[in-house]
Amino acid sequence: MNQPNRQTEPRNWVTVSIPWLTPTELAQVIGNHPRRLFGLNPTLRLDHWEADPGPLHPGWHTQMHGFNESNNQNITCRLACSQLPDGWLLTYDSGWKASLEITWQEHNQQGAALTLTERYHPLPDQPEEQTARAQAIDPSLIPWGRTIRRYLFWRTRLGWIPFCRWYLEWLPDLKPTTRRIVRLLVWSGVIELLVLILLLGGMRLGGMG
Repeated sequence: MNQPNRQTEPRNWVTVSIPWLTPTELAQVIGNHPRRLFGLNPTLRLDHWEADPGPLHPGWHTQMHGFNESNNQNITCRLACSQLPDGWLLTYDSGWKASLEITWQEHNQQGAALTLTERYHPLPDQPEEQTARAQAIDPSLIPWGRTIRRYLFWRTRLGWIPFCRWYLEWLPDLKPTTRRIVRLLVWSGVIELLVLILLLGGMRLGGMG
């Protein structure tokens, strides 16, 4: 397996603040469910995921097959995990993407910050190959970071409610298109319920008058 050169490879990264969790709490939530972590990517369709059981740990690996809607790229690879001082390094065994680093730090002495860093193999010398590689750059990293942040926020606020916790854990298992439809239906239902409550409240006040 080719080990990535972390000093010279092109990279792309996103950092999101998680002020309601400590770095230790964030590390536990992120590392405990690798499948859910990748499932939170709003443009990644996971068709096959065969992984070692349990949380991320040195030597953990998974065989993954899917499709990235953000760059129209099929993904078939094996991911292997090794530990970093402040997170995890997931190494790809094929494709232009070399690795994904998942790290966490204290954030302004209040909570934690999560950083996702994708590193790529060096660009080839041929211009046509460079163009093809540029088109294969994954632009979903920033939306992925935002989605993880949103998931952690709602998990912390509503995770104590059984149905809400089940919904938050079930949603990443869906395909991106299905996930968007379900989310739209849920929010439509919430809005309709609020409108109904307001109407009933208005009728009650009108009757009292």
